Amino acid sequence: MSDTIPAAVLREYGKPPEFSSFEIPAEPGEGQLLIDVEAAGLNPVDVALGERRYTVPSPPVPYVPGIEAVGRVAASGVPELPLGTRVYTGAPAVPHGTYATRTLAYAGGAVPIPDDADAGIACAMGIAGIAAHASLVYRARLQPGEHVVVLGATGVVGGVAVQAARLLGAGTIVAVGRDRDRLEATRKLGASAVARIGEDDIEEVIRESTGDGADVVIDMLCGPPAEAAIEAMGPGGRLVQLGRSAAETMELRSGTVRGRALRIIGHTNMLTPVEVRRESYQWLMDRAGSGELRVEVETVPLAEVAEAWNRQRDSPGHKLVLAP
Repeated sequence: MSDTIPAAVLREYGKPPEFSSFEIPAEPGEGQLLIDVEAAGLNPVDVALGERRYTVPSPPVPYVPGIEAVGRVAASGVPELPLGTRVYTGAPAVPHGTYATRTLAYAGGAVPIPDDADAGIACAMGIAGIAAHASLVYRARLQPGEHVVVLGATGVVGGVAVQAARLLGAGTIVAVGRDRDRLEATRKLGASAVARIGEDDIEEVIRESTGDGADVVIDMLCGPPAEAAIEAMGPGGRLVQLGRSAAETMELRSGTVRGRALRIIGHTNMLTPVEVRRESYQWLMDRAGSGELRVEVETVPLAEVAEAWNRQRDSPGHKLVLAP
């Protein structure tokens, strides 16, 4: 048996999803949940999958996009998450993504959240937040007092990374980005210095701000900005690569990497252990709840999914969520 629900459906790769309907099982399978969606987060990975340019194969069309949401358990296949439990999920069961009024998800990817937690913020702390925090803690092993550079600081992941670095005790934090106003706003989030792409000498700003060079670089950009940051890294520095907003490739000088014993580390949430993702999410939610960590969220009606999709493709600089 199945039910038909309002949903955003991607029917052709390379085009935005359309507001339509989709069939979903009436009951969850073993280890699964049916979740009534309050808010579904939009992410660059959703667009990349819809355009068949992500690092893993895209689901067969038609499918419902979206890989994160906040909602309440409507039917449960596991006793630990009974009916009515409010959860964040980051593990929908394809083809049943989260851009819908109800989603089918794997219970292992669901985390209970407080009833009074803001749904949009809870989404923002998911894929974007975990990418920022896990990059700093799990991949870079950031230590208090170390100098951090965030490449792509004007996006959601970058903004969380700047704040997380501050809360984790980083010394200098250099924010790098394109948008002048958003870049200046990172100073209020914890950035000690900023470098605007195309206007400032990124390498020079990092060197002047850090003295001995950057210890950790969180890189959402790749390309020339990353090349400049690498030249300004100190001995034993770690660059965590998790995005390609500026370019698909970058050039590395052997002498720089060898001579300073640098580490280039890749990151993806998908290959991060579940327990690490849960720890990151809880850390972020605790600090968002206390007001120590902020993210700008805009809620868009699910029926306007095509417009929201196109805006996400162009990097809006804040978190977009769909509300059924």
